[in-house]
Amino acid sequence: MDASGLRPGAWREARSPYAWMSRGDGELLLAVLEFAARGQGHVRVLEWGSGQSTLEFTRLLRERGLTHDWTALEYDRTFFDEQVLPALRDRPGSEVRYPDDDAVLTVPGAGGPSRITGVCWNRTRLRPAEHRADRDVDLDAYVDYPVGREPYDVVFVDGRMRRRCLLTVAELLGPSTIVVLHDAWHEYYHCALKSYPVGRFCGDEMWIGARAEAVLPPV
Repeated sequence: MDASGLRPGAWREARSPYAWMSRGDGELLLAVLEFAARGQGHVRVLEWGSGQSTLEFTRLLRERGLTHDWTALEYDRTFFDEQVLPALRDRPGSEVRYPDDDAVLTVPGAGGPSRITGVCWNRTRLRPAEHRADRDVDLDAYVDYPVGREPYDVVFVDGRMRRRCLLTVAELLGPSTIVVLHDAWHEYYHCALKSYPVGRFCGDEMWIGARAEAVLPPV
């Protein structure tokens, strides 16, 4: 446990079936999504870093009768096409956008009031801690995606450039926006957390922030 009260690496003890995180953090994120969906009647979610979480949390919301518009941003084209795209092809009404190719793939069929949109850029797996050149890869479009768009109800930051993504969203907070950061124990991210009017560490490796304390769910 570190000074924030988090438990880095807790997923090794009991991993969530929903995503690459601890079981407790998986339940916490689901509680945040349910809280926002029930409060708004429909939840708009932005996720930096697609994967199992994209597929599982949307499935859980659907099973609970909670409508959603989920946008997942990914920079690693190979990962997305191998791990996410095949499952999205089985979700009628889903859409995949490849901005670098100016291409859009729409899955035929009526998806109802809920939908998933995947947006993927043509980059490769990045490991900036191991490869200095990876730190200079242009991910501006990925980071700036929400600029100029309607505020989201929940923003889940769990991909590359998390500090920059947090700073971007801090400037775009809607009155009810809840921001969730995974792997919040990294001190490198903490300077960005100061841009939020309110926020707190919670769960094993999470931090949540918003414009006002009343917006944060009682988790």
